[in-house]
Amino acid sequence: MMPVSVFAVLAASVFLRTRTIEPGEAAVSAPESGAWIVQSPGKITGEWREQLERSGARIHGYLPDNAYLVRLDETALRTIETSVPHGILTPYLPSDKRVAAGKAPDREFLVIVFDEAERTEVADRIRALEGCKVLFDTGEIVRARLTPAALDEVAGWREVVWIDLSVVNDSRPMCDRARLPAAMDLESVWPAMAGAPGLTGKGQVVAVADSGLDGGKLDTLHEDMRGRVSRTYAIGREGDWSDFIGHGTHICGSVMGNGAMSGGKVRGPAYEATLIVQSLCDEHGGTARPTSIWELLWQAYREENGLPGARIHCNSWGSGRDDDAEGAELLGVYVEDCREIDRFTFEHPDLLVVFASGNDAVDLDGDGVVDLDSLNSQATAKNVLTVGGAESARPAGVTYGQVVASRYPAEPVSGDDIGQPFDGEHLGMAAFSGRGPCDDGRVKPDVIAPATMICAPRSSAMRRPGKGAYHYKNGTSMAAPLVAGAAALVREWLGPVASDPDAATIKAMLIAGAKSLAPGQYGAGKWREIPAARPNPVEGWGMVDAGRSVGSGMKRFDVYDAKTISEGETAVYELPVQAGEELFAVLAYADAPAELAAAKQLVNDIDLSVVSPSGIRFWPNSLPGPDRINNVEGIRLQAAEAGVYRIEVHAAHLPMPLGPSLRYSLVIGVGQSLL
Repeated sequence: MMPVSVFAVLAASVFLRTRTIEPGEAAVSAPESGAWIVQSPGKITGEWREQLERSGARIHGYLPDNAYLVRLDETALRTIETSVPHGILTPYLPSDKRVAAGKAPDREFLVIVFDEAERTEVADRIRALEGCKVLFDTGEIVRARLTPAALDEVAGWREVVWIDLSVVNDSRPMCDRARLPAAMDLESVWPAMAGAPGLTGKGQVVAVADSGLDGGKLDTLHEDMRGRVSRTYAIGREGDWSDFIGHGTHICGSVMGNGAMSGGKVRGPAYEATLIVQSLCDEHGGTARPTSIWELLWQAYREENGLPGARIHCNSWGSGRDDDAEGAELLGVYVEDCREIDRFTFEHPDLLVVFASGNDAVDLDGDGVVDLDSLNSQATAKNVLTVGGAESARPAGVTYGQVVASRYPAEPVSGDDIGQPFDGEHLGMAAFSGRGPCDDGRVKPDVIAPATMICAPRSSAMRRPGKGAYHYKNGTSMAAPLVAGAAALVREWLGPVASDPDAATIKAMLIAGAKSLAPGQYGAGKWREIPAARPNPVEGWGMVDAGRSVGSGMKRFDVYDAKTISEGETAVYELPVQAGEELFAVLAYADAPAELAAAKQLVNDIDLSVVSPSGIRFWPNSLPGPDRINNVEGIRLQAAEAGVYRIEVHAAHLPMPLGPSLRYSLVIGVGQSLL
């Protein structure tokens, strides 16, 4: 007999990827599952959570709306049934635990267990299943090949919380004018310009996980990076972190190359920063990354042999659409990698993880406008800074239609030179740049940067013949390191105020300074590529502008790092504005990892709003009310009235804070129009 709540409840649904559980819906009997979904009778409170835990429930994670996934024994179940107020109380079913198998029955899967102590037993049981093979297991993850029959059986095991399509072996790399004012405006913050803040990245440590670096020997490295590599890891090939592909060297140079071999002309944003190299390239040129991305982040983050770890982690690789369209079902999906990234950054809020948005955008319907929903899987993580790609201002001599006619069959995209604006004037998007939104509606990418005809150091170990110290590459791979370098400059700028700032602060500052490229290079008509409203799923908040992101030219630029707020609290900030000035406010915070079974990924909800001197309230992200899905919120106003504006930060719902409160970052200011 299934438990039925005896308490009055506020009707609300629970949204899973596989189904929606409606209030009053009869629960299916599955007491052997050991895992249950328990919904609060209203908004989750700390008192209700404590009461649930006292009953013997072990909370694993949050499920929208207002529910927890918990593990229970029979005694705890009966206690909740009779003594803990609740709405929905229903078993977590085997069918709730897994994604669809996809077309190929022998694909790899990640079997996620509730508790790391249960991993070994689950791995052994999978090995015993006919036609199945365990490839690797670590932490809470067992990577295995499973038959369709085994998928159903493993999903029924009480130790298993989720079965995800593996993206481990699907991960692959994604392949000097960025410094100009029309692009990222780096020159305005470097020391050479009078009045500039003089930022070079000195003292900042950036990790790059990619195909390696140059010849793999510190004493003969490319001169642009020699002497500034503190640690190296040969993950793909034991003892060998050289770069025979050339991708990783280009990435590293785009972050922190100093232009030694070009007289300073070809220079990365953070040209005095220190580098940690994590070579993922295997002997065949594939990406041999760890099964758990948490381990990759920890390796770079931790202090080792007295050397500091990285606080910016740059990734120009990911999982998406293959040429035969296999893997397209992973685009925009919150996968196990996302949960691991969000878990690490929630627990280590000073690490900024940067991911390229991917190169999978296409115009499949042939209408001359690039389609949405093409995000690299890892780029959908909530706490990462996701970077899309724009064209630069250097002609490539080849069009999108000439490169991949099947992906870009129609004008104006097919006839557009991939390296320069179609109209010869307005910068626009690279057609291949991964676009959002995420599958749950969250806005990604966060920002964009130049991604075509990017000049950076060439690896001396490349197997493909080539001459010179530099070469050109295209892809959001090239945009991500430029933003990682800009992030290092922002972090350096924050040093006198916050020596160890939260990543959310850096993220908020980069977003606050970003400039929109709307409508883009094809005009405002039927082929418009960038919506007017920001943020949008094409450019996010816009092109990173280093000068604006550190307040250059602003009348006022206030940064609030690592502030804390508790459930129900409202923090108020005041900002005087003169008529005609623009006001901006950006809120960002590291959110708790989402349950993979959840249909919506936001867990903790902090809201931003602005109240004008006359009492008009403005909401973020071009919405008519509070944003309930994003952990980045921004407001830009062309001030129509003079007076003091109130910027309010409200903790609407914190079901999974790390402690009694949650950290957030806020950037507010007044300046010239940034629209």
